[in-house]
Amino acid sequence: MNDTSMELAKTLGVNGTVLGVTTLSDIEIVLKIVLLVVTIIWTGMKILDALDRDADREETPRKRGKNAKKKAIPRRGKEGSQEKNS
Repeated sequence: MNDTSMELAKTLGVNGTVLGVTTLSDIEIVLKIVLLVVTIIWTGMKILDALDRDADREETPRKRGKNAKKKAIPRRGKEGSQEKNS
């Protein structure tokens, strides 16, 4: 009976090891696929977010403060210098 128990334990050990290695390979494939799908979804969300931000920037012009005035740029040219001399 002792030999039978030992033989049974060895058989169960070998079968368990083979099953574990095979299952881990299958789990690895499933995890790779899940990771790929999650990465694709995440990238798509980031692209949509970037497009929305760009669309918002184009729709709303830059706002100035209430008291902000446009600065006049003085023009200097030949005409302006002649007026000062005359």
